[in-house]
Amino acid sequence: GGASLASARVVVGGGRGVGSADGFGPLDELASLLGGVVGVSRVVTSEGWRPHTQQVGQTGTKITPDLYLACGISGAIQHIAGCAGAKHIIAINTDPAAPMMARADYAVVGDLHAVIPALVEALRERPSRAG
Repeated sequence: GGASLASARVVVGGGRGVGSADGFGPLDELASLLGGVVGVSRVVTSEGWRPHTQQVGQTGTKITPDLYLACGISGAIQHIAGCAGAKHIIAINTDPAAPMMARADYAVVGDLHAVIPALVEALRERPSRAG
């Protein structure tokens, strides 16, 4: 495997806004393109969409990545406690008043189901840095 949630430099987080276990495909791809891992909110593990080992928060893993992309995560205080060590947070949420949006360095008010695929496409099309 790749990096662990606790040591990853990039974490792509998904919350209730992802909608279902099947909705994580684009987040998995984005994390792969960025050399990171996927983390989730407590509600995601409670719904059985993802294993507890991927949970970020007070009762999950505390993370300290360079970049945390919080996608569809409202930002309960327990989750904020788990990602407070991130150097930079980008939040994507349809609710501009979500607590995670206020905590983020950058906030995108939009539907993650439109934003993430567009970001994945842009990353796929970027020139290779190899060479």
